Amino acid sequence: MTIPATTHPNLPLGDDTPVTLEQIKSLDDRILEKIADYRRKKTLNKRFAVAMQSLSVIFSIGTTILIGWKVFDETHKPIVDYNYLNYALAASALASGITSLNKFFDYKDLWIIYNIAVISLKSVSEKLLFLYSRGEGKTTKKELDEIFKKYETICEDMSRNYQQIRSSPD
Repeated sequence: MTIPATTHPNLPLGDDTPVTLEQIKSLDDRILEKIADYRRKKTLNKRFAVAMQSLSVIFSIGTTILIGWKVFDETHKPIVDYNYLNYALAASALASGITSLNKFFDYKDLWIIYNIAVISLKSVSEKLLFLYSRGEGKTTKKELDEIFKKYETICEDMSRNYQQIRSSPD
């Protein structure tokens, strides 16, 4: 007894071989996971950028306040308190460090390509939903492979764009 090529797990499927709804759903699940991942990364980047900008402003303001802080002696004459100047120096150093961290997270270009990738992946997911709605055995391996190639292309483009943005000297 021989096993037909369409059911044997080690033999490649032909292009006209029908795929199961489970295979279509499996690819769609992978795409939906990638969409969620890109959204999460974009949101985290934005939140860190806002946090870094806020801390930078706080420490910059704190530096100015500490430099201008006046301490008076018993005769009400202002004296220089070096503790405040030291705190101002530390706050200034923190503001500078945080500003450089902000450059790492504040990439509007990166946020845009995350959005583009999400929109593109949603389009691919909708095509899968159409194939799924056709019913069991109505979709061929070739059709599913074409959609998978679109998914791979989107992910590769996202990866390439991410590397370009992160490695740019801006």
